[in-house]
Amino acid sequence: MSTAIDLSGKIAIVTGSGSGLGRGIALCLAKAGADVAIADINAEDAQGVVKEIIALGRKSFAIKTDVTKEDEVFAMVDEVVKKWGKLDIMCPNAGTCSAGPLDKLSADNWDKMMQINLYGHFYCVKAALKYMKPQKSGKIVMTASQAGRVAVPLLAGYSVSKFGVVALTKAVAQEVALDNIQVNCIGPGIIRTKIWDKILGDLVAAGIGEADALYKAFIDAIPTKREQTPEDIGNAVTFLASDLANEITGDILLINGGQFNCP
Repeated sequence: MSTAIDLSGKIAIVTGSGSGLGRGIALCLAKAGADVAIADINAEDAQGVVKEIIALGRKSFAIKTDVTKEDEVFAMVDEVVKKWGKLDIMCPNAGTCSAGPLDKLSADNWDKMMQINLYGHFYCVKAALKYMKPQKSGKIVMTASQAGRVAVPLLAGYSVSKFGVVALTKAVAQEVALDNIQVNCIGPGIIRTKIWDKILGDLVAAGIGEADALYKAFIDAIPTKREQTPEDIGNAVTFLASDLANEITGDILLINGGQFNCP
């Protein structure tokens, strides 16, 4: 069997793919040969990534989607299948974070993290299984976090939502194993995306420290002493979405330079 990753002929959806990690995932899937639908609540950002994928010689289109609304998520998947005939790869990735001491965290911010990070993934998985179970094939790769494996202080709500994604991954993987559907999640480390800028802003507002110094401290805690990139994350997703990972299911793959890798 060839060790090259070839996703030619595969149809993928990546949510939250107008920027950041989602963009990195979508571009890596496209470079491996997949046609990728770009789902994002920001339509302008999504169109920009669509142009990048088309420039790679793959098909793409943008779908404005609020992943907290189940009907919009199902409509998104239905539109992709109507346009391209099937769905092979689902990557629920849209996320948000509010940081700071738990006693200062509002219920609204807690709910927003659960709605986007956890319910959004739940809806995407349900919508994908609508098509993957009858066709007896599919790859679901969710975006968790290293904070979904080791709870992180000052990120309590975020950790809870991402622990939920890991649990969802493990449970669904067992439910659909005989349908030839593999379900995994990734655990990104530290990447200077919009979410990380928000985390740093929240910590500064809470009087925890200064943004650049805080970020340096986070990077210094990584054994490799460097941050990860969206491409690092995209490469991991591409592997899990490929036939090379057919016997991997119900697992979390950490891409974090070795941080928090001990139980």
